Amino acid sequence: LISRGTVERFRTEARSIAALNHPGIVRVYEFNQQDDLHYIVMEYVGGESLSQRLAREGTIPVEEAIRITISLCDALSHAHGKGIIHRDIKPSNVLLSSEGVPKLVDFGLARIESDQGQHTREGATLGTFDYMSPEQRRGAAGVDERSDLWSLGMTFYEMLTGDPPPPLDLDAIPQPLRSTIGKALKRNPDDRYQNAKSMVNALTVAGGGSKEVATVDDFG
Repeated sequence: LISRGTVERFRTEARSIAALNHPGIVRVYEFNQQDDLHYIVMEYVGGESLSQRLAREGTIPVEEAIRITISLCDALSHAHGKGIIHRDIKPSNVLLSSEGVPKLVDFGLARIESDQGQHTREGATLGTFDYMSPEQRRGAAGVDERSDLWSLGMTFYEMLTGDPPPPLDLDAIPQPLRSTIGKALKRNPDDRYQNAKSMVNALTVAGGGSKEVATVDDFG
């Protein structure tokens, strides 16, 4: 048997992803129950997680890390536009398909605006602590899209340095990207990128505006 809370997390994930249709987000085909078994039927992604890739190779080449981060920004922009905040962005929740497409998974802790926070207790802390924004560590109920971007910034930092958080050493980041990551990781949400599109613009400029830095839509 699984707990009521775990079942609710399954339902949240199924409802969240069912509302989304984006190539950078793993699709859910079915959520159902048979006797005491609750299950989700999801898209199969051949490849590995970003955390597995980092464990094997240590770091991700700069251009590829920028491309992956821009693709994830694109996926988050879609989710945020539907009123869904992921709340658990980290390398193990990013799959890298065999075609090289990053795909965001595990929306079990997502906040759905249409729920008006009914599944998140005031003051509750949800997520993976080292990748959680400062405001999310204080309580998960009031976080918004800027918190997801903080977690993505920390994931980007790990791709470039191979060092999981904490600590954070911006001197280990290539010079053109230091201000970009620094802004993404500001403690005050008002000082960060206010949406995923503005983070994409900054990453594109920092990457030299290369046509090799593509959004996930460019993969078809």
